[in-house]
Amino acid sequence: MVPSGYLNPVFKDQGEEKIRVERLWVDKTPVTNAEFLKFVQKHPQWQKGKAKKLYVDEGYLKHWPKTAEFIVEEADEPVVNVSWFAAREYCFSQGKRLPSTSEWEYFSQTTTPEYEEKALQWYSKAKESLRAVGKGNPNKFGLYDTHSLVWEWVEDFNSVFMTADSRQGFEKDMFCAGAAVGAKDPSKYASFVRYAMRASLKGKSTSSRLGFRCVKERN
Repeated sequence: MVPSGYLNPVFKDQGEEKIRVERLWVDKTPVTNAEFLKFVQKHPQWQKGKAKKLYVDEGYLKHWPKTAEFIVEEADEPVVNVSWFAAREYCFSQGKRLPSTSEWEYFSQTTTPEYEEKALQWYSKAKESLRAVGKGNPNKFGLYDTHSLVWEWVEDFNSVFMTADSRQGFEKDMFCAGAAVGAKDPSKYASFVRYAMRASLKGKSTSSRLGFRCVKERN
C-alpha cells in the first residue's frame, strides 16, 4: 500500500503548490502476459483479432502469435501492445482502475533526482529487450519497474497537451520534450519526456514499449 503524500507538479495552476495524492493499493509490477491472457480468456471480446477497431489499433497484441496465446518464455514479461481501452477494462475486471497521472508520478518516484537520472538513462535505450517483471530493485514503496522496463498507461493520459513542437505519430515524437512549454521547472526533463509521450497517444494506440499497472483505493 502506498501511503498518501504530496507531488510537486510539473505543470501548476496559478497559486497551486503541491498535489495531495491519497493512499492507495498499487500493483507491485506491470501486468504480465500471463495475467492478461487470463483476462482475454474470460473476456474474448478483447482477444487479438476480436477487439473492436474503435478500441485498438493494428498493433494490438501483435507480439502474441495467436488469438489467445503468447510465447511461453514471455509469460512473466509485461504485456505490451495494449490500448488504453484494453488496459482500462483489464483493471475494471480486477476491481481496480488505472492510476491518474499525478498518482503515477507520485508512486513511481520518477520525479526524484535519483530516479530522474535513471529514467533518462532508460529513455535513451528505448529499444532494449523486455525482461520479466520484478527483477530489479523496488522503490521505497516496494514497487518494481516504474522507470526501466515499459512506459505505463494512466487514466488521464491526454490531460496535458503540448502547445508547440508536436510532431507526427506515436514513437516518432515520444522523446520530444515539447511538453516543457508552460512548465514551472524546466529542469524536470524526464518528466517532460513522459508528458510529451502521453500527449502523443490516442486511446487506441499500442506500442511494444507501453504497458500498465492497476491501482485501487484503500477502503
